[in-house]
Amino acid sequence: MNLHRHRVFSLAILLLLACFGSYATARDEIHTLRHDGLTRRFLVHLPPQYTKGKDLPMVMVFHGGGGNIENIMRETRMNVAADRHGFIAVYPAGTGGKRRRMLTWNAGYCCGEAKENNVDDVGFVSKLIDFMVSKYQVDSHRVYATGHSNGAMLSFRLACELPERITAVAPNSGHGRVLTCRRGTRPVPIMYLHGTEDKGLPIEGGECGGMFQDFLNSVGIPADRKSALWKCDSVQAVLKKFAARNGCSTKTRRTRMSGATLEGYLDCPKGGEVEFYLLDGAGHTWPGGEYGTDACERKPDGRLCQQWKDHAGAISRFNANEKMWEFFSKYKIDQQVSLPQ
Repeated sequence: MNLHRHRVFSLAILLLLACFGSYATARDEIHTLRHDGLTRRFLVHLPPQYTKGKDLPMVMVFHGGGGNIENIMRETRMNVAADRHGFIAVYPAGTGGKRRRMLTWNAGYCCGEAKENNVDDVGFVSKLIDFMVSKYQVDSHRVYATGHSNGAMLSFRLACELPERITAVAPNSGHGRVLTCRRGTRPVPIMYLHGTEDKGLPIEGGECGGMFQDFLNSVGIPADRKSALWKCDSVQAVLKKFAARNGCSTKTRRTRMSGATLEGYLDCPKGGEVEFYLLDGAGHTWPGGEYGTDACERKPDGRLCQQWKDHAGAISRFNANEKMWEFFSKYKIDQQVSLPQ
């Protein structure tokens, strides 16, 4: 190749990079939108596979009560899975608190200021999906939801109230209450994860909450634990209701695997599967993730971080993100069947 042709070739490559280089690497973008009188904030993570002319699936990740966007990104490490598998990860922020911290979601029966103020989080999520489909290359038939604790509760509520928009959900450590679901046009596949040593939401139900207040009291910050407690149902009661809604039988099959037991409902229609992973020894944490609190980010070996670990419990080595994506990637809304009449 002579010098002139080499320069022309190099210039062509530079022009291509200028046109498409922004799509060649992962990037994060912050957005806000107005809904129901509130300015709502969310972060969009675009994987390297995000290219012109190709719609990608989207996974919404909802933080726990008292959390925020930054916490849940650190805690779940979902960006790693997004970059590996080529989906868009979206991290919405709840409401309340101060300085974009201590935020909550209105799951219908919980939690915090979001519940007290009857914040329309379901409407916000629907509007967020509209925004993402209009601004980004999002496949509207492959929109999934997951979340931790209070964010898991919201994921369950979305499966109930937005079945035509939410393709599948995979909540973690947040079964909460049995919901009365709106009759939709399709079942919503559910994969639920919960640790055997979860102190915040016991598997058998009864009295939930108070874990964060216990932590605050342990580090010398007075907190009213009693006011933070609420009645919750068992994991089995919640999942049984969803399984019935999806058209599954009441029978289940249990399968042991490394570090977990999988319980799946039988005779579910295609596209209506309900699965439950019970994680050995895990606490109120994200399986395969990190302790996402600011204290552990700033000083991993410090007293505050250690106290949080003691109250939150152990982190399972089970890779929730990989298992979630394996589950999500099987479903598209246009492949689903109708709910039983």
